[in-house]
Amino acid sequence: MLVPTSLAVTLTLGCVGRSPIVVDGSGDATDSGDSTDTNDSNDSNDTYDEGPPPATDGPEIPDTCEQLELAVTSECIVGDTIASTEHANGLCEAELGEGWSWLEFHATWGWSVDAQIHPDAWSTASRAWVWIDDQDAECFSSPTREVTAGQSEHFGMTWHPVEANDDCRAASCNDSRGLDEPGLDPLETNEDALQCNPYEGDTPCSRCRPLLCVRTL
Repeated sequence: MLVPTSLAVTLTLGCVGRSPIVVDGSGDATDSGDSTDTNDSNDSNDTYDEGPPPATDGPEIPDTCEQLELAVTSECIVGDTIASTEHANGLCEAELGEGWSWLEFHATWGWSVDAQIHPDAWSTASRAWVWIDDQDAECFSSPTREVTAGQSEHFGMTWHPVEANDDCRAASCNDSRGLDEPGLDPLETNEDALQCNPYEGDTPCSRCRPLLCVRTL
């Protein structure tokens, strides 16, 4: 989402909660303080107590395309081998260079990220691993559950990374591409729409997906 530099805009996340964030004319995002968190790791309809957003291991990321760049790792990574957020941050940085880290769900308001695309670090993968800082939706944090009969597995969250383009593009939780494979467990907003599962993960951790990485420009 592009924010006019001449305006100050207050935005509030919908599903996975955050305090309202003000983006001023410089493009910097600041927390306005009060919020009501409306998320649960198992039930998206539960209501949370008010409070500040949890700390994040990711960078503070502005919400302007001119200041963000996305890339995916050149190799897919089996979800069960991702040991922690720090481990995945290190994988992004080792391949792409200093300043790169694993994309966090709330990087710019949640559900999607508008950014430039790294021209030399893209792929045709339909899904890539993403993490979230206030739910258990990563392969190293999610509880095991049985989606396929007889198979109890951990699940991790994935987003659809967009194809390379010269224009500002969006990587998204809400894109259903790659979520209709057998054994996956996406959120089903209606019978015709699938999206990532930021509460428990949508993809078995035995699957191989690239990491979706981000840096500020």
